[in-house]
Amino acid sequence: MFLTAESVIILQAPLQLRELVITSPLSKLPKSTGQLKHLELIIIKCPSGKLKTLPDEFCDLQCLEHLELTYCTEMKSLPESFGNLKNLQHLDLSGCSKLRKLPNSFRNLKQLKHLILIWCTGLTISSETLGNITTLEFIDMRYSTKIEVLPPQVAHQRDLSELCLTGTNIRELPSAIGDLRDLKILDIGGPSLEILSPLLGCLRSLKKLAIGDCRFAKLPVWFLSMNYTRRFSSNQLKCLPDSIGELNQLEKLSLNSTGLECLPPCIMALNNLQELEVESSPLRELPFKRDSLVECMLGLTFLYLDSTRISEIAFGKGICPNLQSLRIYSCKRLAEVGTLPNTLTELEFCYCETLENIEGLCGLAKLCYLEIRGCPNVEELSGFGTLKSLESLLIDECGEITGIRGLQQLTKLRFLCVSNCCVLEELAGIEHLMELRELHVSQCPSLQYGEEELEHLRQLGLKI
Repeated sequence: MFLTAESVIILQAPLQLRELVITSPLSKLPKSTGQLKHLELIIIKCPSGKLKTLPDEFCDLQCLEHLELTYCTEMKSLPESFGNLKNLQHLDLSGCSKLRKLPNSFRNLKQLKHLILIWCTGLTISSETLGNITTLEFIDMRYSTKIEVLPPQVAHQRDLSELCLTGTNIRELPSAIGDLRDLKILDIGGPSLEILSPLLGCLRSLKKLAIGDCRFAKLPVWFLSMNYTRRFSSNQLKCLPDSIGELNQLEKLSLNSTGLECLPPCIMALNNLQELEVESSPLRELPFKRDSLVECMLGLTFLYLDSTRISEIAFGKGICPNLQSLRIYSCKRLAEVGTLPNTLTELEFCYCETLENIEGLCGLAKLCYLEIRGCPNVEELSGFGTLKSLESLLIDECGEITGIRGLQQLTKLRFLCVSNCCVLEELAGIEHLMELRELHVSQCPSLQYGEEELEHLRQLGLKI
C-alpha cells in the first residue's frame, strides 16, 4: 500500500495490511499505525520531511520484520520501547543524520539480521548497544563519523558475512575480530584508522577486503549536497599485517586513501585474488618485478593503480601469469613500463605525466584494447607489430608522438581514435587496415595523409 503524506494523517487501512510504503514528505506518523498488527514490512522515505520520532504505539507491531526509515534528517530518537519489535530482522536508518543514540531496549532485538546505519553522522554506539543480539549477518555503518569504537559484541556475531565501516572514526578493530570465521566482506577505513589486527589472517572465509574510502554509500545526491562533502581525509595506516597472506579465499583487495608506501611480499601468496586496486596512496613500488621460481598470484586478472607514487612497473617471470586488465591512472611519477604479462587483453595508461618508455607493449599478442591518454612525454610507440589481436586503439593528449610504427600489422583493428597529438605527422600503414570501421582524428594539425591512404579510407566509408 502506497500513501501520501496527507492520507497518512487520516490513516484508515485494512487491519490485515502486511506492507506499508510511504515516500512523500511526512511530519507525523499517527498512533493508529500501531493497530496494523499484521504489518510485516514498512518503508518510510522522507526527503524534505520533518518526521522527528515514532509514536510509542509503533512498537506494538509484533509481526514487523522489515523496517526502512531512511533520509529522515530530523529524526533525533527512537521510542524507548523499540526493543519490543521482537521479530524485526531488517533495520535501515540510513541518512538519519540527527539520530543521537539507539534506545537501551535495542539489545532485545534478538532476531535482527541486517543493521544499516549509513550516514548516521550524529550517532554514537555504546558497548551495550547490541547486548543480547547474536544473529546479525550484515552490518553497514559507513560514514557514521561519530562511531569511534566498534562494540565488542560484533565479534560474537558468528553468522556475520559482511561488515562495512568505511568513513567511521574507528582506530582499530576489536582483538576478537578473528572469531568471525564466516565473514566474507570487510570494508573499513577512515581518518583515524592506524592499525589492522594480526588476527585479520584468521578470517579464512574473507572474499573482499576494502581498506580506506573505497566505495561511496549510495545515497541521493540531494542528501549529500545538502549535508556533507564526498571526500574524507586519508587514514594513517602505514602497513598491512603479514597475516594478510593467509587469506586464502580473498578475491578482491581494494586500498584507497591509505598511508601505504609498499605492499608486503606475503600478498604474492594470494593465488585466489582476482582484483587488486590501489588508489590515492603513496605507494612507491609493487612486489612484482623479480622473477619467481613458482608462479605467484595465479588468479589475478585485474590490476588498477590510481594516484600512486610508483616510478616503474614491470612483471618478473611467473608473476601474475593470468593478468588480463591493467589500468594505470594519474601515477605522475611513473617513467618506465617494463615487461608485462603476455595474457593482457586491456591496457590503459592515463595522465602519467612523466611516462616516457612503454617497452612492455612488445609481444602482447592477446591485447584487444589499448588506451594512452594524457602522457605528454611519450615520444615513440614501438612494438605495435606484435599486437595481433588489437581491436581498439585510443591515443589522446600525447604531444610528443610523431608517428606510430607497425600500424599496418594491426589487421584486426576496428576502432582508431587519435586526438590532441600536435606533432603527429603520419599514420603510416593505415591503408592496410581492412577491418577498420571507426576512425576519429581531431586536433592533430601536423598530420597529413597520402593519396593511397585517403582512397582506402573512402572505400571503407570513413570520414577524416
